[in-house]
Amino acid sequence: MAETKKEPEKILFSKEQIVSSMRYKKYRDFLAGNLDKHKNYSTEEIDKMIDSFYGKGKSGK
Repeated sequence: MAETKKEPEKILFSKEQIVSSMRYKKYRDFLAGNLDKHKNYSTEEIDKMIDSFYGKGKSGK
């Protein structure tokens, strides 16, 4: 029998948890102003948001 693989559930964090985390200490002001307090975010979403705003991964920088 073939087993079906489940995708691992993404862990989501509230705006308050993200803004107060040590991981995102450098970006607290940015995140505090750009995250919705009624939405939860994964670390992947936060990293993409930071990369997009700060221009990481773009050529020439």
